[in-house]
Amino acid sequence: MSELIAEKNKIKQLFSNPTSRTLMGIWMLLKGSQFSLRSVSELLSVSEDGLDAKFQTFAGLGLIHVSADFQGERQVEFLAGSNPDLEKSIAEFFDGRKNDYEVVELKVRSLIYKTILSTAL
Repeated sequence: MSELIAEKNKIKQLFSNPTSRTLMGIWMLLKGSQFSLRSVSELLSVSEDGLDAKFQTFAGLGLIHVSADFQGERQVEFLAGSNPDLEKSIAEFFDGRKNDYEVVELKVRSLIYKTILSTAL
């Protein structure tokens, strides 16, 4: 029970930061998918190095995994929710902030289209 409270508090802290809040929304929409770190960085308008600490926090929560592909480009895997309570808590926060979630949704769509177009060329 105290773990759940600690996770909820960590999520509240993450929600207070716009970049983390957007990254959480991206996770909600893309769980089970993988994108290049460069694409995610561009989407968030934050340097790849600037995202390292946030990615460590999200990895600690079991939400993402960062690895390198065979060409050495770092990839961000948005892990499917292994913790249903954590996923429910994140969804509850976004339920209260629909506008934030809709903005993230539009950004994610642009990331998906950009990724499709760049791989199709």
